[in-house]
Amino acid sequence: MLCRGGAFKMSSYRKDYFRLGSQSGSVLAYVLLMVLLTASALVIFMERAHREIRTEAMYYQRDQVRAEAYSALEIVLAVLEDVVEIDGALRDPAQGWGDPFAYAEWEGSGDATVDFTFRDHTGRLSLVTIEPDVFERLLEFLEFDLGRREDLTDAFFQWTREDFTPRGVGMDPERYAQREIAHGVPSAPLRSYAELWAIEGFAEAFRDETGVPGERFQRFRELTTLAPTGEVNVNSLRPEILQILLDDMDGQQVLSGEDIETLRPTEQPWFTSPGEAGDLWGISLGGGNFGTEIQALEVEIAVRRGDQTTRLTVLLSRQAPPSGPGQGLDAGGEGDPRRVGAFYLLSLEER
Repeated sequence: MLCRGGAFKMSSYRKDYFRLGSQSGSVLAYVLLMVLLTASALVIFMERAHREIRTEAMYYQRDQVRAEAYSALEIVLAVLEDVVEIDGALRDPAQGWGDPFAYAEWEGSGDATVDFTFRDHTGRLSLVTIEPDVFERLLEFLEFDLGRREDLTDAFFQWTREDFTPRGVGMDPERYAQREIAHGVPSAPLRSYAELWAIEGFAEAFRDETGVPGERFQRFRELTTLAPTGEVNVNSLRPEILQILLDDMDGQQVLSGEDIETLRPTEQPWFTSPGEAGDLWGISLGGGNFGTEIQALEVEIAVRRGDQTTRLTVLLSRQAPPSGPGQGLDAGGEGDPRRVGAFYLLSLEER
Protein backbone atom coordinates (compact mmCIF):
# COMPACT_ATOMS: atom_id res chain seq x y z
CA MET A 1 0.00 0.00 0.00
CA LEU A 2 1.50 3.28 -1.15
CA CYS A 3 1.40 6.07 1.39
CA ARG A 4 1.99 9.70 1.25
CA GLY A 5 5.61 10.57 0.33
CA GLY A 6 6.00 7.42 -1.77
CA ALA A 7 6.56 5.07 1.22
CA PHE A 8 4.87 1.81 1.50
CA LYS A 9 2.85 1.07 4.59
CA MET A 10 2.44 -2.60 5.64
CA SER A 11 -1.11 -3.59 6.03
CA SER A 12 -2.30 -4.71 9.43
CA TYR A 13 -3.02 -8.12 7.87
CA ARG A 14 0.63 -8.68 6.96
CA LYS A 15 1.85 -7.53 10.34
CA ASP A 16 -0.48 -9.95 12.02
CA TYR A 17 0.72 -12.72 9.67
CA PHE A 18 4.39 -12.23 10.46
CA ARG A 19 3.67 -11.87 14.15
CA LEU A 20 1.68 -15.13 14.16
CA GLY A 21 4.42 -16.89 12.16
CA SER A 22 7.03 -15.86 14.70
CA GLN A 23 4.87 -17.10 17.56
CA SER A 24 4.21 -20.42 15.79
CA GLY A 25 7.95 -20.99 15.34
CA SER A 26 8.57 -20.40 19.03
CA VAL A 27 5.83 -22.82 19.99
CA LEU A 28 7.23 -25.46 17.61
CA ALA A 29 10.73 -25.05 19.05
CA TYR A 30 9.31 -25.33 22.57
CA VAL A 31 7.38 -28.47 21.66
CA LEU A 32 10.45 -30.05 20.07
CA LEU A 33 12.51 -29.19 23.13
CA MET A 34 9.90 -30.78 25.41
CA VAL A 35 9.79 -33.87 23.22
CA LEU A 36 13.58 -34.12 23.39
CA LEU A 37 13.62 -33.71 27.15
CA THR A 38 10.81 -36.22 27.60
CA ALA A 39 12.54 -38.73 25.33
CA SER A 40 15.81 -38.30 27.23
CA ALA A 41 14.04 -38.71 30.56
CA LEU A 42 12.24 -41.79 29.23
CA VAL A 43 15.49 -43.35 28.03
CA ILE A 44 17.16 -42.69 31.40
CA PHE A 45 14.13 -44.12 33.20
CA MET A 46 14.08 -47.24 31.02
CA GLU A 47 17.81 -47.82 31.49
CA ARG A 48 17.47 -47.42 35.24
CA ALA A 49 14.40 -49.65 35.34
CA HIS A 50 16.26 -52.25 33.27
CA ARG A 51 19.18 -52.22 35.70
CA GLU A 52 16.87 -52.49 38.70
CA ILE A 53 14.94 -55.34 37.12
CA ARG A 54 18.18 -57.18 36.35
CA THR A 55 19.42 -56.56 39.89
CA GLU A 56 16.16 -57.80 41.39
CA ALA A 57 16.26 -60.85 39.15
CA MET A 58 19.88 -61.52 40.14
CA TYR A 59 19.06 -61.30 43.85
CA TYR A 60 15.99 -63.47 43.35
CA GLN A 61 18.03 -66.07 41.47
CA ARG A 62 20.75 -65.93 44.12
CA ASP A 63 18.18 -66.49 46.85
CA GLN A 64 16.72 -69.40 44.89
CA VAL A 65 20.15 -71.00 44.45
CA ARG A 66 20.90 -70.45 48.14
CA ALA A 67 17.62 -72.09 49.11
CA GLU A 68 18.40 -75.07 46.89
CA ALA A 69 21.82 -75.43 48.54
CA TYR A 70 20.27 -75.64 52.00
CA SER A 71 17.63 -78.06 50.69
CA ALA A 72 20.45 -80.24 49.37
CA LEU A 73 22.12 -80.08 52.80
CA GLU A 74 18.91 -81.30 54.44
CA ILE A 75 18.82 -84.24 52.01
CA VAL A 76 22.46 -85.08 52.80
CA LEU A 77 21.76 -85.08 56.54
CA ALA A 78 18.70 -87.27 56.07
CA VAL A 79 20.62 -89.75 53.89
CA LEU A 80 23.54 -89.98 56.35
CA GLU A 81 21.10 -90.48 59.21
CA ASP A 82 19.40 -93.29 57.30
CA VAL A 83 22.69 -95.03 56.52
CA VAL A 84 23.79 -94.87 60.15
CA GLU A 85 20.47 -96.28 61.29
CA ILE A 86 20.63 -99.18 58.81
CA ASP A 87 24.37 -100.02 58.78
CA GLY A 88 25.24 -98.77 62.25
CA ALA A 89 28.10 -96.58 61.01
CA LEU A 90 29.49 -94.59 58.11
CA ARG A 91 32.47 -96.27 56.49
CA ASP A 92 32.62 -95.51 52.78
CA PRO A 93 30.62 -93.64 50.10
CA ALA A 94 30.00 -97.05 48.52
CA GLN A 95 27.33 -97.49 51.21
CA GLY A 96 25.22 -95.28 48.98
CA TRP A 97 25.57 -91.87 50.59
CA GLY A 98 28.17 -90.78 48.04
CA ASP A 99 25.29 -89.76 45.76
CA PRO A 100 22.63 -88.39 48.14
CA PHE A 101 20.11 -87.50 45.40
CA ALA A 102 20.23 -91.01 43.95
CA TYR A 103 19.93 -92.55 47.42
CA ALA A 104 16.92 -90.37 48.23
CA GLU A 105 15.49 -90.78 44.70
CA TRP A 106 15.38 -87.01 44.35
CA GLU A 107 15.67 -85.50 40.88
CA GLY A 108 16.33 -81.94 41.98
CA SER A 109 14.98 -78.80 40.35
CA GLY A 110 16.19 -79.71 36.86
CA ASP A 111 17.81 -76.43 35.80
CA ALA A 112 20.35 -76.31 38.65
CA THR A 113 23.59 -78.29 38.88
CA VAL A 114 24.38 -79.72 42.32
CA ASP A 115 27.80 -81.20 43.10
CA PHE A 116 28.72 -83.01 46.33
CA THR A 117 32.22 -83.47 47.71
CA PHE A 118 32.92 -85.55 50.84
CA ARG A 119 36.14 -85.51 52.87
CA ASP A 120 36.62 -87.94 55.74
CA HIS A 121 38.39 -86.06 58.54
CA THR A 122 38.67 -89.28 60.54
CA GLY A 123 41.62 -90.19 58.35
CA ARG A 124 43.51 -87.25 59.86
CA LEU A 125 45.00 -86.45 63.26
CA SER A 126 42.53 -84.72 65.56
CA LEU A 127 43.95 -81.61 67.24
CA VAL A 128 41.32 -82.10 69.94
CA THR A 129 42.44 -85.57 71.06
CA ILE A 130 46.05 -85.73 69.83
CA GLU A 131 48.72 -86.63 72.38
CA PRO A 132 51.90 -84.54 72.82
CA ASP A 133 54.24 -87.26 71.52
CA VAL A 134 52.16 -87.70 68.36
CA PHE A 135 51.98 -83.94 67.88
CA GLU A 136 55.76 -83.73 68.14
CA ARG A 137 56.15 -86.54 65.59
CA LEU A 138 53.83 -84.59 63.29
CA LEU A 139 56.16 -81.59 63.57
CA GLU A 140 59.12 -83.89 62.93
CA PHE A 141 57.41 -85.12 59.77
CA LEU A 142 57.06 -81.45 58.75
CA GLU A 143 60.86 -81.17 59.15
CA PHE A 144 61.10 -78.92 62.21
CA ASP A 145 64.28 -79.28 64.23
CA LEU A 146 64.19 -80.76 67.73
CA GLY A 147 64.28 -77.47 69.63
CA ARG A 148 61.48 -75.93 67.56
CA ARG A 149 59.39 -79.12 67.90
CA GLU A 150 59.60 -79.08 71.68
CA ASP A 151 58.78 -75.36 71.93
CA LEU A 152 55.79 -75.59 69.59
CA THR A 153 54.46 -78.70 71.32
CA ASP A 154 54.62 -77.10 74.76
CA ALA A 155 53.04 -73.87 73.49
CA PHE A 156 50.24 -75.73 71.71
CA PHE A 157 49.25 -77.86 74.70
CA GLN A 158 49.55 -74.98 77.14
CA TRP A 159 47.02 -73.21 74.92
CA THR A 160 44.62 -76.14 74.34
CA ARG A 161 44.80 -78.21 77.54
CA GLU A 162 43.91 -77.14 81.03
CA ASP A 163 46.38 -79.16 83.11
CA PHE A 164 49.32 -79.57 80.78
CA THR A 165 52.81 -79.55 82.25
CA PRO A 166 55.46 -78.38 79.74
CA ARG A 167 58.18 -80.92 79.12
CA GLY A 168 60.71 -78.20 78.31
CA VAL A 169 61.12 -74.69 79.60
CA GLY A 170 57.64 -73.83 78.41
CA MET A 171 56.19 -70.36 78.16
CA ASP A 172 54.86 -68.17 80.91
CA PRO A 173 51.14 -67.68 80.08
CA GLU A 174 51.39 -64.15 81.51
CA ARG A 175 53.33 -63.14 78.40
CA TYR A 176 50.09 -63.30 76.40
CA ALA A 177 48.66 -60.59 78.64
CA GLN A 178 51.66 -58.37 77.84
CA ARG A 179 51.13 -58.38 74.09
CA GLU A 180 49.86 -55.39 72.12
CA ILE A 181 46.44 -57.05 72.05
CA ALA A 182 46.33 -58.63 75.49
CA HIS A 183 44.54 -61.96 75.91
CA GLY A 184 44.55 -64.97 78.14
CA VAL A 185 45.07 -68.67 77.51
CA PRO A 186 41.75 -70.42 76.74
CA SER A 187 42.89 -73.89 77.86
CA ALA A 188 40.42 -75.30 75.33
CA PRO A 189 40.61 -76.92 71.87
CA LEU A 190 41.11 -74.73 68.83
CA ARG A 191 37.96 -73.25 67.29
CA SER A 192 39.71 -72.45 64.00
CA TYR A 193 43.14 -72.74 62.42
CA ALA A 194 43.43 -68.95 62.54
CA GLU A 195 43.69 -69.28 66.32
CA LEU A 196 47.13 -70.85 65.85
CA TRP A 197 48.59 -67.42 65.03
CA ALA A 198 47.88 -66.32 68.60
CA ILE A 199 49.94 -69.20 70.04
CA GLU A 200 53.56 -68.39 70.81
CA GLY A 201 55.90 -69.38 67.97
CA PHE A 202 53.35 -70.64 65.43
CA ALA A 203 53.24 -67.55 63.24
CA GLU A 204 57.04 -67.54 62.94
CA ALA A 205 57.12 -71.30 62.27
CA PHE A 206 54.37 -71.59 59.67
CA ARG A 207 54.38 -68.24 57.86
CA ASP A 208 56.89 -67.17 55.24
CA GLU A 209 58.84 -63.91 55.21
CA THR A 210 55.84 -62.06 53.74
CA GLY A 211 53.53 -63.19 56.54
CA VAL A 212 51.59 -65.64 54.33
CA PRO A 213 51.03 -69.24 55.56
CA GLY A 214 53.56 -71.39 53.74
CA GLU A 215 53.69 -74.94 52.42
CA ARG A 216 54.30 -76.39 55.87
CA PHE A 217 51.03 -74.92 57.10
CA GLN A 218 49.13 -76.34 54.12
CA ARG A 219 50.53 -79.80 54.87
CA PHE A 220 49.72 -79.32 58.56
CA ARG A 221 46.08 -78.60 57.68
CA GLU A 222 45.86 -81.56 55.30
CA LEU A 223 47.05 -83.95 58.00
CA THR A 224 44.93 -82.62 60.89
CA THR A 225 41.33 -81.81 61.77
CA LEU A 226 39.55 -79.68 64.36
CA ALA A 227 36.91 -82.36 64.81
CA PRO A 228 36.97 -84.42 68.04
CA THR A 229 37.87 -87.77 66.50
CA GLY A 230 39.63 -90.51 68.40
CA GLU A 231 40.67 -93.41 66.22
CA VAL A 232 42.04 -92.82 62.73
CA ASN A 233 39.92 -94.43 60.04
CA VAL A 234 41.99 -96.99 58.12
CA ASN A 235 39.55 -96.68 55.21
CA SER A 236 40.64 -93.12 54.49
CA LEU A 237 44.04 -92.60 56.12
CA ARG A 238 47.07 -91.39 54.23
CA PRO A 239 50.51 -93.04 54.30
CA GLU A 240 51.89 -89.98 56.10
CA ILE A 241 49.54 -90.67 59.01
CA LEU A 242 50.85 -94.22 59.26
CA GLN A 243 54.40 -92.91 59.30
CA ILE A 244 53.55 -90.47 62.10
CA LEU A 245 51.52 -92.85 64.26
CA LEU A 246 53.72 -95.92 63.85
CA ASP A 247 57.02 -94.75 65.28
CA ASP A 248 58.27 -98.34 65.14
CA MET A 249 57.99 -98.70 61.36
CA ASP A 250 61.58 -99.97 61.15
CA GLY A 251 61.56 -103.34 59.48
CA GLN A 252 57.90 -103.03 58.45
CA GLN A 253 56.57 -102.54 54.98
CA VAL A 254 56.37 -98.87 53.98
CA LEU A 255 53.09 -98.28 52.19
CA SER A 256 52.44 -95.76 49.45
CA GLY A 257 49.18 -94.00 48.75
CA GLU A 258 48.67 -96.34 45.79
CA ASP A 259 49.11 -99.38 48.05
CA ILE A 260 46.48 -98.10 50.47
CA GLU A 261 44.05 -97.44 47.61
CA THR A 262 44.55 -100.78 45.85
CA LEU A 263 45.01 -103.20 48.77
CA ARG A 264 41.34 -103.34 49.76
CA PRO A 265 38.96 -106.13 50.79
CA THR A 266 37.36 -108.15 48.01
CA GLU A 267 33.83 -108.46 49.41
CA GLN A 268 33.27 -104.73 49.99
CA PRO A 269 35.43 -101.63 49.42
CA TRP A 270 35.99 -100.92 53.12
CA PHE A 271 37.62 -102.60 56.07
CA THR A 272 35.53 -103.71 59.02
CA SER A 273 38.44 -103.87 61.49
CA PRO A 274 41.96 -102.42 61.77
CA GLY A 275 43.32 -105.96 62.01
CA GLU A 276 41.87 -106.77 58.60
CA ALA A 277 43.70 -103.79 57.11
CA GLY A 278 46.92 -104.63 58.95
CA ASP A 279 46.90 -108.22 57.67
CA LEU A 280 46.39 -107.07 54.10
CA TRP A 281 49.03 -104.33 54.34
CA GLY A 282 51.52 -106.46 56.23
CA ILE A 283 51.85 -104.13 59.24
CA SER A 284 50.64 -104.09 62.84
CA LEU A 285 47.81 -101.65 63.54
CA GLY A 286 47.41 -102.26 67.24
CA GLY A 287 47.50 -99.83 70.12
CA GLY A 288 43.98 -98.48 69.76
CA ASN A 289 44.94 -95.68 67.36
CA PHE A 290 42.95 -97.04 64.43
CA GLY A 291 39.32 -97.69 63.61
CA THR A 292 37.07 -98.23 60.60
CA GLU A 293 34.25 -95.72 61.05
CA ILE A 294 33.85 -92.16 59.82
CA GLN A 295 33.53 -89.98 62.92
CA ALA A 296 33.96 -86.59 61.22
CA LEU A 297 32.83 -85.79 57.69
CA GLU A 298 33.26 -82.58 55.71
CA VAL A 299 30.51 -82.04 53.15
CA GLU A 300 30.83 -79.48 50.36
CA ILE A 301 27.73 -78.65 48.31
CA ALA A 302 28.00 -76.47 45.20
CA VAL A 303 24.76 -75.37 43.51
CA ARG A 304 24.98 -73.57 40.15
CA ARG A 305 22.23 -71.98 38.10
CA GLY A 306 23.24 -69.66 35.30
CA ASP A 307 25.94 -67.35 36.59
CA GLN A 308 24.89 -67.80 40.23
CA THR A 309 26.71 -70.23 42.53
CA THR A 310 26.23 -70.99 46.22
CA ARG A 311 28.72 -73.18 48.02
CA LEU A 312 28.15 -74.65 51.48
CA THR A 313 30.89 -76.38 53.47
CA VAL A 314 29.89 -78.12 56.69
CA LEU A 315 31.85 -80.24 59.14
CA LEU A 316 29.82 -82.99 60.82
CA SER A 317 30.92 -85.08 63.79
CA ARG A 318 29.52 -88.21 65.39
CA GLN A 319 31.17 -87.21 68.66
CA ALA A 320 30.01 -84.30 70.78
CA PRO A 321 32.25 -81.23 70.46
CA PRO A 322 34.16 -80.17 73.57
CA SER A 323 32.14 -78.04 75.95
CA GLY A 324 33.16 -74.43 76.18
CA PRO A 325 32.10 -71.15 77.76
CA GLY A 326 28.60 -70.00 76.87
CA GLN A 327 27.51 -73.34 75.37
CA GLY A 328 24.97 -74.04 78.10
CA LEU A 329 24.46 -76.92 80.49
CA ASP A 330 23.26 -79.25 77.76
CA ALA A 331 26.32 -78.90 75.54
CA GLY A 332 26.75 -82.21 73.76
CA GLY A 333 23.40 -83.51 74.98
CA GLU A 334 20.05 -84.03 73.27
CA GLY A 335 19.20 -80.34 73.57
CA ASP A 336 22.46 -79.09 72.08
CA PRO A 337 21.44 -76.83 69.16
CA ARG A 338 24.44 -78.08 67.19
CA ARG A 339 23.07 -81.62 67.22
CA VAL A 340 21.37 -82.72 63.99
CA GLY A 341 20.16 -86.27 64.36
CA ALA A 342 23.16 -88.57 64.73
CA PHE A 343 25.62 -85.75 64.05
CA TYR A 344 26.90 -82.52 65.51
CA LEU A 345 27.30 -79.53 63.21
CA LEU A 346 30.76 -78.24 64.07
CA SER A 347 31.00 -75.55 61.40
CA LEU A 348 29.11 -74.15 58.43
CA GLU A 349 30.60 -71.84 55.81
CA GLU A 350 28.64 -70.25 52.99
CA ARG A 351 30.20 -68.48 50.04
